[in-house]
Amino acid sequence: MRNRTLNTIPWPPMILIGVALVLLIIVLLTNRGDISTAVLILVGFTSFVTGIFMLSFTSSESVQPQIVSLLHFPAAIPLSRIIADLGISGNAHFVPGSKMYPASIMQFNPVSAYTPITPKTDYTFYAESDGMGVIMPPSGSYLLESLEQTNAVSIPHREEELFAAIAGICEDILEIAEKVSAVRSGDSITIEIRRFRLYQGCQVLRQESPRCCSMTPCPVCSLIASMIARGLGKTTSIDSVAFEDQSQSIKMNVTLHS
Repeated sequence: MRNRTLNTIPWPPMILIGVALVLLIIVLLTNRGDISTAVLILVGFTSFVTGIFMLSFTSSESVQPQIVSLLHFPAAIPLSRIIADLGISGNAHFVPGSKMYPASIMQFNPVSAYTPITPKTDYTFYAESDGMGVIMPPSGSYLLESLEQTNAVSIPHREEELFAAIAGICEDILEIAEKVSAVRSGDSITIEIRRFRLYQGCQVLRQESPRCCSMTPCPVCSLIASMIARGLGKTTSIDSVAFEDQSQSIKMNVTLHS
């Protein structure tokens, strides 16, 4: 069995270094000692230094995004089946929690239509006079807590700043998307994630059922919905997710609830 390395090779600097070595070998073989030799030495030296400089400041990917996208996404499939088998058809609702919850934002899947709930315990199976369903920490809660603790991320309460924070986290900190934008229209917010690097996981969920994304969303969509719930102080739900295979982008519709 062949040994494989997980680190990818940054080809541009390696090409420059290779060109430099070829030019220096030509100089050694010809040994002409004229102006063309000096030019070759100068170009070769410049290419070598540039290649080393690029190699020093180029970060390689330890694991391919396609592999990372398959680490968690399939776990949402059996969870969706369990929830469906329990007779629960409601989408995931992200409820701002209190200190008694295991997470600051809790995910509640109602049996059918959502009504505002006031849980008094953190039991998974919720059956009270104000509603029935399943309540649990969302898949993005641990990611949100990690960002707050290790990256000093704070969730703004102003809408424009909140949308900018979501874009900054996805584009700059997590580096999972080329561009993220959010637009609000009434109680509906549309988030577009362009060039989503974990898009292959989205395809896996879609092949199982498009409802997986709204019933048991992945950590990324869950993180965004949780940030909106925390920032605006309102329960949010992921109502639908649209996919664009050509650009590997998704559009997620989030609804705000009173």
